[in-house]
Amino acid sequence: MSDSQRVEGRNGIRFQADQSLSEIDASAFDIVFLPGGPGVLPLAKNALITEIIQSYDHESKFVAAIYAAPKVLAQAGILENRPATGHSSVRSEIPVPSQDRIVQPNRIITSQGAGTAIEFGIKLAA
Repeated sequence: MSDSQRVEGRNGIRFQADQSLSEIDASAFDIVFLPGGPGVLPLAKNALITEIIQSYDHESKFVAAIYAAPKVLAQAGILENRPATGHSSVRSEIPVPSQDRIVQPNRIITSQGAGTAIEFGIKLAA
C-alpha cells in the first residue's frame, strides 16, 4: 500500500484505504457522500472529486454532503438554482442557502452538521 492510501483524521484516527480514489470505478456506486469538517474543503480543488460529483448529478444519482461539504458541491456547480444547507460557516457560499436542518431537492441531500447527523443518516438510509 502506498503512502497516499494512509489517511489520518483531525482527531488522530488513522486508517489504510484499500484503494486510492483514482483506482475506483466511481460509476459502480449509487451515492457519493462527502463528510463534513474543515478538512473536506481541499476536495473542492480536486478535479477527480469535482468530476465524480458532476457525473453523479448528471446521471441523477444521489449526492450527499454534511457540515462544510456542501461548499464543495457548490464549487462543483451542482447547487445552482437548488436549495441546500450546511454549517453556518459555509452557508453564505451556497447559491440558494436554506436554514433547514436537512434539504433534499431531488437527489442532492445536504445537512448542517453534528447536531443533524442522526437525522441525516436516517434520511440517507431511507
